[in-house]
Amino acid sequence: MMDRRIRLRGMWMTAAFLPAVACYEYAPLPAAAPPIGETVAFDITDQGRVALADRFGPGIARIEGKIARADTSVYIVNVFSVAHLNGDKAMWSGETTSLQRSYLGTVSGRQFSRSRTAIVAVAVAGVVAAFIVSRNLSGSFAGSPSDPTQHPPVSTRIPAAPRP
Repeated sequence: MMDRRIRLRGMWMTAAFLPAVACYEYAPLPAAAPPIGETVAFDITDQGRVALADRFGPGIARIEGKIARADTSVYIVNVFSVAHLNGDKAMWSGETTSLQRSYLGTVSGRQFSRSRTAIVAVAVAGVVAAFIVSRNLSGSFAGSPSDPTQHPPVSTRIPAAPRP
């Protein structure tokens, strides 16, 4: 019984988490600067790894955030997460930092993904179907209205008091 609850809880957590992350993906942006307010991911060059180690730690591979300002040599970014070469990922809460363009490799923009969204939709539908089956919420609505086992509706009559 407990194992079943754990599995159901896991399915619900997966269903709640997937839509938040799976409907978007990062794709390389054209050479022009991304617009202010756009969510982007910067791949960090070797030069950038050395220069940014004091702020982000050694071995930084990628920075994700929102462009706050940009000029010819620097991006001002509200940082959401930082990924390192060893696979570690640290979440940030939007702290503002400056990144010199010479430290950055590929700049990728966040874009809607139809294929990931379809996968999420199928997964959510599966979780809902599993919930319905696990709770025996499916039913049959077959039957005839003239079925003799049906009883007439119950009514309540309250007699009126006699008038003097």
